[in-house]
Amino acid sequence: MGDPTVFDSCQYASDTEARAAWRPMGGTAPVAVTELDGRKALRMPCNFAGTKIERASWDRRVALDLTACRGIEFLLLCRDASPVSHFSLYLQSGEGWYHAAFYPEATNAWNLIRLDKAAFGTEGRPAGWGQIRTVRLSAWRGQDRDTELFVRDFRLTGALGQDALVAIVRADSVTRSSPDEARAVTQYTETTAELLQSVGLDCAVLSDLDLTAAA
Repeated sequence: MGDPTVFDSCQYASDTEARAAWRPMGGTAPVAVTELDGRKALRMPCNFAGTKIERASWDRRVALDLTACRGIEFLLLCRDASPVSHFSLYLQSGEGWYHAAFYPEATNAWNLIRLDKAAFGTEGRPAGWGQIRTVRLSAWRGQDRDTELFVRDFRLTGALGQDALVAIVRADSVTRSSPDEARAVTQYTETTAELLQSVGLDCAVLSDLDLTAAA
């Protein structure tokens, strides 16, 4: 039995199967299946040279419940990240998105990209972490040069009650009614999570939109 926290190992049988799962945004080149270090991975070409695309992006349709999780992690390899200004992971929920930026540290090895919910900002009107229906990975143009990245093993982290015993309730309802407060909510949640983790307490971030009176 596979790891239940893994929602996409990227072990696709063919390019056709992979491309049916990961759809490129307008102007972005499609994914392909390759093998690195004895395992399959997705190759994502960033076709910046001679194009006008602002970012290379791919969407993966999902049905994820991150309500009681800390966040998402995956492996990424980019041997030349210099044409990319930054990377983003977006999670679509309801009429909006959660989003977080990151940048890989190593160019000659796999990077474990770990994104906690506390670090995600919001766009639009997301319906809560329990209704994630699209994962979008974006590489933003930094230079007019092509590069490529490889990814695999997307999984959920920090299940509450298992490897996380503390919950932070994030006031997403406030950002719905007062969008100007979104940055403050994100910063406060991220700071609280970092403080807990600094003393060895793993935590999960819950949205108040996902809670009921009984909870």
